[in-house]
This record gives sequence, structure tokens and C-alpha cells, in this order.
Amino acid sequence: IIIILQVVFDDVIGEPKGNHSLECTWDSASCCYEFCFTLAYSIMTLCCGMCIALELGCEFGQIIFCHVWFCTPGLKSLFFQMFPCKCLYSHIVRCLADPWCETCSYCCGAFEEPDKDDAHFKTRLY
Repeated sequence: IIIILQVVFDDVIGEPKGNHSLECTWDSASCCYEFCFTLAYSIMTLCCGMCIALELGCEFGQIIFCHVWFCTPGLKSLFFQMFPCKCLYSHIVRCLADPWCETCSYCCGAFEEPDKDDAHFKTRLY
């Protein structure tokens, strides 16, 4: 699941070049590491896994409960209450900003490079 948690013996114990232990020592240490790693993980999951799962289940259940029963209705209520403000704001922006934007578009439209084959371009040019 999480790549960084996939730890193998060679990632933990790394011998520099030129310094190598005997092959049987390296293999024995690797087996010992794997055994202790597996044993410790198994014991900890046996002792704590169910308690942690219980706690996480309650925590995520509480989060879902809050979102279903509080956040979603609150957002819906806010949407309904703010809808008139949205409409008013949009009318104000359209009344004040649209004329300015349209005027700027006409001014900037004069700098537009027209299509050279356009008949209207040739008549406007002369």
C-alpha cells in the first residue's frame, strides 16, 4: 500500500563496497531480520490490531455521520439562503461590468488580424 513501508533487509543493512561479511553471516542475519520482523509485526497486530481497527471504525463512522447529518444539510441550507445574493450579485456585475467588457472587446477587436481571403476585410481595407 505505502511503498516506503516495504522494508527489506538489504534496505536497512547496507555494506559499503570493499567491506563484505561472509556469505553465511549475511544470509543468517537476513533470515534473523525477516523472522524478527515478521514475529514483531504479527505480535503487535495480534495485540493492537483489533483495538486500532475498532477505534478507526468509530472515528470514520463519526466523520461520515457528521458529513451526512450536519455538513451536507448545512451546505444545502447555505446554498438556498445565498441564492438570492448570488442572483443580485450576478445582475450587478452584468449591469456594471458587461458594458465595459463589451467596449474593451470592440476596442481590442480593431487590432485583430483578419482573414486575408475574407471579402469583408477587402472592402473595409479600401
